[in-house]
Formats: sequence, structure tokens, C-alpha cells
Amino acid sequence: MESFHKIVTVTNSQHHCPIQPVTGFDIGYPAGGAGLALIYKEVLNREQLIAGLQKALDRAPYFAGRVAGLESNQPLVVPNDEGALFSYVHYRERMPRYGIDRPLKPQIHDFVPHIDSSGFDRHTPLLQIKLSTFLHGSILGIAVSHIFCDGIATLDFLNGWAAYARNAIAAAPPAWQRHTFKPLAGDSNKSYLPATMIELKQPLQFYAGPVACEVFHLPAALLERLHKNYGAADASHANIVTAYIFLTIAHCRLDVDEFCSLTLVYNVRKILGLAPDYLGNAVALRCLQWTCKQIIELGGAALARALQPLYPAISADDLWREQRFLEQKMTEGPTAQFLPEASYRMLTGGVLINNVAKFPLYDLDFGSGRPIWYEAPPQPVPTPVCRGVLICPTPPERDGVDIHVTLPSAEMLIFRELIGRLDD
Repeated sequence: MESFHKIVTVTNSQHHCPIQPVTGFDIGYPAGGAGLALIYKEVLNREQLIAGLQKALDRAPYFAGRVAGLESNQPLVVPNDEGALFSYVHYRERMPRYGIDRPLKPQIHDFVPHIDSSGFDRHTPLLQIKLSTFLHGSILGIAVSHIFCDGIATLDFLNGWAAYARNAIAAAPPAWQRHTFKPLAGDSNKSYLPATMIELKQPLQFYAGPVACEVFHLPAALLERLHKNYGAADASHANIVTAYIFLTIAHCRLDVDEFCSLTLVYNVRKILGLAPDYLGNAVALRCLQWTCKQIIELGGAALARALQPLYPAISADDLWREQRFLEQKMTEGPTAQFLPEASYRMLTGGVLINNVAKFPLYDLDFGSGRPIWYEAPPQPVPTPVCRGVLICPTPPERDGVDIHVTLPSAEMLIFRELIGRLDD
């Protein structure tokens, strides 16, 4: 039987702050939450986890808050009338199989809480955690409202929680800076449509066909070959891997004359002058688009070269203009009529690639040892993102990276045959 433990750290409901995400998917199309599962070979100690979580929430109380509703047409975070929700269930059986050859994805929804933040439900905590223990091993499922913060802020919080659970010294509290956002001097016009925005003429229709979600391993030997073959591009490691995956997906499309867009996620804390541990959404999406035939003709080296200038081209001025434009539209009401172009491409069949390979997911030791596998829940159906790739670190005993791939089922059959082979 599942048991629930509600953790309340702050009871003053007047201590609140409006959500003002910086840019990207989270303000353009706020929906749902980000979930992850960490798998341990040990049975984690529930009391130790709860005690560490209490200290971590004292350090960052907004994680234990809720989206209370709208004030001046902006979502409000209130800590902590509802509190973080910690649930626990013990199974008198062996843990489900996991790993590259035995993926857990079809079952992972049983072990990761679900957060739907699109309706601003005042009774839904921003943070939900589910500990599932078995005769041998544990699954720690974590879900954070994606309208509240991005993956970088979530990982910072998880690192602090793990340190407290181990009775180690945690880092300083993350920086809450949303109240410091100010308009650019000398630019008071908020009515124009930024170049990165699209006005929707009709509601989006999400892909409702069958999708497949699988995990693939790209070993270090393959990555070395990619660097050798794509080296003429003088591109970064991340762009070389991204170009290879995007090229492989283009080969899977049945209509070579069909357009195929690529949307990438960038951390813009440095560009905006925010603290590295900024607590909030500080990601920007940027995209490129060609036909599948053009992508195949370009090849991996040219694709990697084309990706190289995307991040340097992002400016603080552009990000602030996007932010102010959407804030203005929130006061007028029709915010959902506008989307950043990269979000629109992603939500209408494009390819979303998010590279978190440098995230130390396998260092999250809560006192019983480090995780042995990371799992990301599959997309819901109908799915907002029918073609998505999450590039992740691989367990310490292996080299290279793991990629969690979502594709329409027919394309996944081809992708499975091609991945690891298209490196010429």
C-alpha cells in the first residue's frame, strides 16, 4: 500500500513570488512537469531521504510550494500551504528489469509522479517524489513542475538534497532572482512581434499516432569516429553528436521532400548575467529547418558546422524582448496565441534534442550508494513532442553517452537499424 508524507517548511502564505520564466518553451507553452527516475541496487532509507529533503526545502522553500493561481495575469508560486509530497510503496518482489537491453520505459509511469501544471491547480505541489522499494533495490521517481524551473535548477536542488541525506555539507541556497527582471532602458515598445515569435492562427494539434520510446548507447569508439569524420567542421563535441543524431533521424523519414526542423535547448544564464545556480527557467530554444533530402545531402560535418553559431547568436537583448512581449500578452489575455518559433517547430513534428550529458546524474548518492541507471518517462499520447532525443551520461562502468529517443513507431524501426552505423 502506498503511503504519503507531506512536507511543509514554510506556513506564511503571504511570502510569494510571481513566476517570470526567462524565455523558451516554459513561457511559450507551459504544460506538465519534468520527471525522472533514479534506480539504485540498494534499498534506500526512507527516513534518511525525508530528513534530507526537509533540510533541502528549508534551503530552497519554493520547491515545496505550489502554483497558487494568477495575480496580474502571472502565475504565482506560494510556499508552502500544500508542501512537497513524498510517497512510498514497498513491493514484495524483485525490481523490474532495466538498462539498455531491458528498458524500463513501458513501466516507468508507475514509479514517477505526474504533474500537470497547465491548470494552476492550487492543491498540486511543485515537487512530488515517489520512493519504490523492492526486495533488492529502489526506484526514486521525481517530478518537478516545468513551469517553475528548468533541469539545471532541478539538478542543483537534487544535489543539495543528496548532500543533506548523506549528512554532508550542502552548497549555499540557489539564487532567486526573478524579482530583478527589468525592462531594457530606452525601449518601451512591447507591442511588436519579436522575430523569434509566431502567432498561431489555429490551435495546435498534437501527434496522436503510435510512438516508440527507446534507449540507445553511443560508445566512445563511435564518438571518436564521429570526431574524425566530422572534424572538418571544427565543431564542438555536443554539436557533432547532435548533428549525427539529427542526420540519422532524417534518414528515417519516409518522405525526403518533407521539412524536418531541429530545435535545441540552451542554458542562457551566462548570457543574461544570472547566477549559475539561478532558480528558475533560464533556457532558450533555437531551431533550424531543411528538407530531409537537404539534410542528407549536407551530411554530418556540414550540419555540425551549421549548429556552431546558434548559441553565440543568442543575445540578452533578444531574450529580454521575448520575455517582455509575452509578459505583455499575458496582461492582455491571449498568451497561448503566441509561441517562440523553435517551440512551434518542436510541437508540430520537429526534432527536439536536449543534451544533458554533462549532468552528474550518476553522482546522486543519498547515503546508500550511487544510482546504477537513469530513466526518463516516455511522452504522453497525444504527445506534444513526437520526435525527441535526450542525450544523457552513461553509467560509470561504461563510456560514451546514452540517448533516450522518442519517434513515431514506423521511424523508430528504421532508426534502430541505422543508429551506430551512419558515421561515414
